[in-house]
Amino acid sequence: MSERTPTAKQIAKWLGILGLAYLALFGSLWTYANYHSSPFREGKKREAESVVQRFHDGYNARQIETVCDEAFACPGSTGLREAWDSYLNRLRDHAGSFRSVKTSNIRISIEPFDVRAKFVSYFEKGVATESFVLQDIAGTRKNGIPEDGPLKIMSYKVEINGEFISTE
Repeated sequence: MSERTPTAKQIAKWLGILGLAYLALFGSLWTYANYHSSPFREGKKREAESVVQRFHDGYNARQIETVCDEAFACPGSTGLREAWDSYLNRLRDHAGSFRSVKTSNIRISIEPFDVRAKFVSYFEKGVATESFVLQDIAGTRKNGIPEDGPLKIMSYKVEINGEFISTE
């Protein structure tokens, strides 16, 4: 029996497959190191907690400007400001003042990037489940690459005593 030697075409095929596998492994490790790493996630969790705290402070103080500063596109829009004010007034009627957070669950999604935070909170009139969706709003560009911007509230829903308080 004679041994068959690989042709140049077969060698190139195997080198191509190995090269693609190497690139996939390198890309996965790079993504993990940059986005799934604990420091990145912990930083975004702390930022989300800070945004929600400022939101609650503005809610209790009835300062729509403070609440609006934490919501996407609200500071420059009279319509959104009025919508938030109306929504928070309805929430106050049902829930009363915010007291404290009982538990929190903050999840970070990479593709597409967002932060989903669920808080079980004590309000004056009962326990509520607050659901926030926050997104990182790209700030300035450095060499054409967007820099991280602040997290902003994209949506907010509340369930208190089995009733949903909606924005409609």
